[in-house]
Order: sequence, then C-alpha cells, then structure tokens
Amino acid sequence: MSTFHHAPQLHQAVILPGPERILRKKEVCQILGISKATIDRKVRSGDFPPPIQISVRAIGWRESEIEDYINSREPVSRFASTTRVHRVERQTKIR
Repeated sequence: MSTFHHAPQLHQAVILPGPERILRKKEVCQILGISKATIDRKVRSGDFPPPIQISVRAIGWRESEIEDYINSREPVSRFASTTRVHRVERQTKIR
C-alpha cells in the first residue's frame, strides 16, 4: 500500500495597492518629536490613532495613519511661542 503525500494547498494572497509601512513606536516618536508616554496618553484620550497588533509583544501604526494625523493638526508657529516666552521673561526681570 502506497501513501501519497499531497502538496499543501496554497491560498490566494490579498494584494494591497502598494506596500504600506508599519511604523514602530520609537519611529513614530522620532517623526512627531514626542515621547512614548505622550503617545500612550494621546491614544487613551482618543487624540491619536490606535496602534495595530503586529505580534504578541509588538505594536505599530500604519504610515498613512500617521501622515493623516500630521496633516490634521494645526501648524504651530515656534516663533510665536518663543516670542511669548521671551516677553514673559522680560516682564519678570523688569519688576
């Protein structure tokens, strides 16, 4: 009696339009210039997209979601914020 081994069935893969990068938390922190704790706080408050589970111990974000988040934010003028700080410092020194 002979035993035939069948080749495993191959399943059709779902092909997404263009590869989408998954960004890990460290990379998201570097891109946004914020800490891991700030990301966690923003996710909990609903102000940041929730991460996706990559593996048992790894999470990440789709690059497109981070780009959408950046584009949805109002631009902040660094000059305006530093000018205000300098005015406050000058006022306290004068008194």
